[in-house]
Amino acid sequence: MPGHYLGGMARIALAAFGSLGDLHPFLAVAETLRTRGHDPVVITHAGHRARVERAGIGFAPLRPDISDLGDPAEVMRKAMDRLRGSDYVIRTMTVPWIRRTTDDVLAGATGADALVSSSLVLGGGAVAERLGIPWFPAALQPGVLMSPWDPPRISLFGWPIVRATRPWSVQVLLRLAALSMLPVMAVLARLRRDWGLPPDGSNPLFDSHRRAARFLALYSAHFSPLPPDRRTNTVATGFPFHDEGGDDDLSPALRAFLADGEAPVTFTLGSSAVWTAGDFHHVAARVAAELGVRAVLLVGEEPGPLPAVLPDGVIAVPYAPHRALFTRSRAIVHQGGIGTTAQALRSGHPSLVVPFSHDQPDNGARVAALGAGLVLARARLQTNTMRRALARLLGEPSFRAAASRVGEQIRAEDGAGTAATVIEQGLRARGGLLYGSPSNSAIPLVPSGKDPA
Repeated sequence: MPGHYLGGMARIALAAFGSLGDLHPFLAVAETLRTRGHDPVVITHAGHRARVERAGIGFAPLRPDISDLGDPAEVMRKAMDRLRGSDYVIRTMTVPWIRRTTDDVLAGATGADALVSSSLVLGGGAVAERLGIPWFPAALQPGVLMSPWDPPRISLFGWPIVRATRPWSVQVLLRLAALSMLPVMAVLARLRRDWGLPPDGSNPLFDSHRRAARFLALYSAHFSPLPPDRRTNTVATGFPFHDEGGDDDLSPALRAFLADGEAPVTFTLGSSAVWTAGDFHHVAARVAAELGVRAVLLVGEEPGPLPAVLPDGVIAVPYAPHRALFTRSRAIVHQGGIGTTAQALRSGHPSLVVPFSHDQPDNGARVAALGAGLVLARARLQTNTMRRALARLLGEPSFRAAASRVGEQIRAEDGAGTAATVIEQGLRARGGLLYGSPSNSAIPLVPSGKDPA
């Protein structure tokens, strides 16, 4: 019976909204749950169905799919716009679809014993409450926690007067930012009335941890420690890695290239920013040639502008498994998406982060704070600026040392295993913890990044 798990098999729904970087951590947790005898189902966009089923995990559809929003290339260009991308994601890709998205999560989670949901599944808490099952909201990156003690390292949060007056100044700014969620809260209030649920004025982005069985920070505490206001009901699990392919899945041309000389610098824009690459690949090829380094350009299945002729020692391929390629690289130049950032950190090699939008500037700033890389703003991307930054990254031993140290720490963690254990603990508490129960304190916190099971 859902909500009364006593230690046997549980059906666990995981709702993931977003790109491959958003999907892969949920797939990693689902795969671990399956190996422990549970029955996971991933609720996500139709375009991800083949990946979910290839991993041997049950699939349920989640609207909108990118094809519902128009031409995929144009949608991704708008979503990754440096200035307006976040607004487009909220106003066009999320808010108009909340009711349909939430209905899909309800359909996919019906019969489940627990629900895990990503940040943009804004009705996840209402679904768990209606079904009477534990809810585990999850954040893939530290900026989502919106903590006054550790706000996103972007924009006005970085002003000197704001830094000098934390946390109260950031609390004021976050309250103002929370006003942007009022249209979302109005839609969810109507949905709750239709479902016969009591009123709930909590903000789905800012307050989810207060209503959770446990909040899952699906990243490493070595990347970003939990701030003091989030240490009671939040677990930093470590990065959950879902690796699609290994050494044998590198293309023959790429394997031959890697075997033919020194380790290359890998340039990649992940699965989203690659749609709006602009002159990134042209600049990357010129910089590699001017520095005399070998380079791999990951250009996507439908690449944008590429040099007509690549310099000697530079190869362009649509895709390669990141773990297999990054471990063979001297450095990784990337956009700072959390999935790519996690893979780069795990490799133990330094990063040059060229952030485009969303969480990427914050992720890049945290990599730089670790000493494991540098940040080059997308607006400043030119051949001379990238050449100077990459020459420094490759020439100063401190970056290699810091990246190696962080890589060892991250490789020692079991992010998917820790997340699975936290979910199991939530299910075991009092025979199945119901949503919003005051018995949250009955769930012991596992050490971050460790799997005691």
